[in-house]
Amino acid sequence: MRRLAIVPFVFVVAGCLGPYTAQYSGRSDGEKKLLAEARRDVYPEDVRKSPDTFRKATLAWPGIVISARPDPNDALMSEVVIEHHYWDWKEDHSIQKAKAFMSPRGEGEFVCHAERRAVPPVDLRKAMAVAYVRPLGITDERLRAACTVQFFPPDWYATDVMDYGRGGQGFRLLRVPMK
Repeated sequence: MRRLAIVPFVFVVAGCLGPYTAQYSGRSDGEKKLLAEARRDVYPEDVRKSPDTFRKATLAWPGIVISARPDPNDALMSEVVIEHHYWDWKEDHSIQKAKAFMSPRGEGEFVCHAERRAVPPVDLRKAMAVAYVRPLGITDERLRAACTVQFFPPDWYATDVMDYGRGGQGFRLLRVPMK
């Protein structure tokens, strides 16, 4: 009888330690709140076509950091250029290092103006970013936004596993993630 009581415990522990996929839910209470309130169905091209329509909306856009520097017009701000990539907002916890399988496709670059104290003083190029965006408009043909950004190291994502567009359209598996 005692052995039977151990069996459910073993299955519960094994399930917790095994591979799993989870919906991205944010890293902190503040980010969880932002993510819950942000729209993920509006993309950079939508904003480029109609900037005023989304000026008061909070949007969530994933991507890869192209560059980060102090904002030349405001000492308290940083300017982070991010290349948008489609993402299914799922984290894959398995044998590979990468947890986010972003598509190699996306909707181009956008410029985030973020509080300088919230941007780590390290080289962020190629880091993954989840940007919570308030569009400011288009200046010098660049989409600009006020942002709060969550950064992840380059080994946290891959863009060579799955290829897809908006809402998963045109999905293709590029390779099986093994490392």
